[in-house]
Amino acid sequence: MGLIYREFPNRGVTYVYSNDAHYDPEKKQSRSKRKLIGKLDPETGEIIPTGKQGRKKRAGAEEGMTPEGMKERLERQGKEIELLKNRVSILEKDNEKLRADRDKARAALKEQRRELAEVVEGAASVTRRMREILSLR
Repeated sequence: MGLIYREFPNRGVTYVYSNDAHYDPEKKQSRSKRKLIGKLDPETGEIIPTGKQGRKKRAGAEEGMTPEGMKERLERQGKEIELLKNRVSILEKDNEKLRADRDKARAALKEQRRELAEVVEGAASVTRRMREILSLR
């Protein structure tokens, strides 16, 4: 297993890969598998891990994560939670009002349908009566 250094001049970054060569008997050729290890630090020449290994941080390792910084962060998050709770309660009230308005609109529509059915029935009876009168002549 060896290391391969691949430079990307347009980004100014050099990536380091581990290279595992093996022979493929079916194709009768050698093949290699590469796996990204990390970036090469141009100043120190050290390999900086990328991927999950490079992103992990220990608790409190962030900038400003002193006990005071953590307390401030918790206070900010508490305030944000309170704001979100207020927004939720406002939206719940708006939702209740909209549901009540919807129920009123449904009731009004039902009443209008009933009245329309009466008008249609009345018009049908008038039409029948007119046909009877016209057929008698």
